[in-house]
Formats: sequence, structure tokens, C-alpha cells
Amino acid sequence: MPTLHIKLLLPLKFSSTRLLAFISAVSITFACTAQATTSLANIENAYFHRDYLFVQTTINAMPSPLSEQTAALAMAAKVKLNPDHGEAIINNFIKAHPNNAYGHYYGGLLWSELAKNAGLFSRMRFYKQSVTSMITAGLLAPDNPRFQVEAAKAYGQPAMLGGQSELQKPIVDKLQTQPSSFAKLALMDYLQNTEDKAAALQLIAQLTPRYDQNVELLERMGQLLWTFEQQDRAADLFSQACQLTPPNNQGYVKWLSACQLTAAFALNDIGSVQHGLDACKTLLKYDTVNDSEHHYFLLLNSQLLAKNQQYAEAKTGYQKLLALNPDKNIKKEAMQQLKKL
Repeated sequence: MPTLHIKLLLPLKFSSTRLLAFISAVSITFACTAQATTSLANIENAYFHRDYLFVQTTINAMPSPLSEQTAALAMAAKVKLNPDHGEAIINNFIKAHPNNAYGHYYGGLLWSELAKNAGLFSRMRFYKQSVTSMITAGLLAPDNPRFQVEAAKAYGQPAMLGGQSELQKPIVDKLQTQPSSFAKLALMDYLQNTEDKAAALQLIAQLTPRYDQNVELLERMGQLLWTFEQQDRAADLFSQACQLTPPNNQGYVKWLSACQLTAAFALNDIGSVQHGLDACKTLLKYDTVNDSEHHYFLLLNSQLLAKNQQYAEAKTGYQKLLALNPDKNIKKEAMQQLKKL
């Protein structure tokens, strides 16, 4: 719902009755505006928490016309609920809304996710479309720092995917003029692409004590350390990020990543098993959507319990997981592990 701007033109003699009525009308307008803003915040947060049915149901009940971001979230939730038709859904939306920056941004995220489950030939095409979408989002919204980070990252991709490496650095440099977490994220992306290990390690040494409460930066620093084969240090940062209160929206996705990687590293003898179990406990406390991603977290938790010789708890965990009827790969792994116990 758009904000209604009211120019106050009060007469010299304004009766108390009329004044109260006017104030009431203005209050209702402001309340409606705040409600619309809160609703969008809730919808966006629900999307990144993977509650796609809530997103779809809520938006379907909203009056038209929808804001650009709300319309894009409706499209994204539709793809999540109908992944087999994802390609057509995204393409149809972009065709109808070519200048919707949010549509291109969410499209970029979706293309990348669709690529993971696609065949070889489709996979390359989807990744290329993801790069194109993120670049377009950045061009359409030059003042949106998150879109600029994603556009810079997209430009840094190989030329065969549509990247143009020479265009990454100008965006990174521009973001540095107004220091923020986005500027740091973009710089780390650039240092990873250019394989500048010395500068990357120096930057992490500077950022670690200053941003010890920033989940997105801690997770990204861990990823960068992992790239340069500093797995033990990466595991520590992932664990540190996981111990923080999960943020909303995109930050929640990075928090999940940090917890999952803490557990996966521990399972592979990088970092302590106890840190892995703590990460799973924290993760499962906040992440409750019954989907394949949650099932994978349950699998990790049971595997770590078995590794820690907590066999009864591990057995219970596998049985709980199988009762949820997970996808065939997770089900197969859980059954194999359960037989070993």
C-alpha cells in the first residue's frame, strides 16, 4: 500500500470536532502504511525462512497493485512451491516486469538454486541466467547495496557464464566509499576471485574483532578462509556465527550455512565434535520447517551423535528422521547409518 502524503492546511478557526476527525483520519493512514511495511517485512522474512506457503497465502490476500518487491516475492514463492515449472514462472514474470529489480534479484537466486538440481546442459544455462539476472538487478537499482554486491559477484564469474571480470572492481571500489558490511562482503568476493590470499588474510585479521556480532561477515570470512585452505580457522568462525542469534532475511540463510558447515566440518574431523553438536542443537531450535533442508540438518545431528558415541540418541534421531519420509537420498543414508548402530 503506497504512503499517502498529506499537506496540512489548517484554517485559522478549526473546531475541536473537526480536528479530532482529521487526526483520526491521519492516524488511520499512518497505521495502514505501517501495517503494509510490517507485512512486507514479515513476508520477506518468511521467504528466507522457507515458509513459502505463508508467503503465497499472505500475498494472495493483499489488494492490488502489489509493490515491486511483493510481486517478486510472490513469484519466488511460486517457484519454490512448483520447482518443476520454475523456469517458466521466472521467465514469464521477467517478461511481464522487465524493470522490476527485485524480480531480477530473486530470479538470480532462484536460477542458481534450480541449477543445482538440473541436468548438465540445463545447469550451465541456469547459472548463466543467474549471472545475467544479478547484473540486471544491479543496473536497475544502483543505490541498493545488496544488489550491487550481487552484481559485482556476477561480473566476477567466468566469461562462459556471462561474467566480465573487469567490471567487478569498479563496483567494489564504489561500495568502499561508504563503508558498510556490504562493502566488506564485496571486497572479500573480489579477493577470492583474484586469489589474493595475502590481502584476504590481512582483511580477515582486521575484520574479525570489529565484526564479531555480524553473522553475514563471519560466515563470509569463514568461506574465504576455507577457500585458502584455512579450514580450522574457518570452522571457528562458522561456529562463532552459529552461536549468535539468527538474523532475519538473507542473514538467516547465512546463519544456517554457518551452523551447517560447523556440523559438517566436525563430522569430517575439522573442529570439535561438541561444537558440531552445539551447532545442530541451536540450528534445530530455530529451523523447524519440515522440508529436505531440515531433514539434512537432522541427518547431520544424528551422524554427529553417533560419532560422539551417543548411540541411543543417534538411533532415536535416525528413526525420527525416517518417520518424516525424507527424500530418497537422505532416507537411504539414514537407513544405512541406522543399520550400523
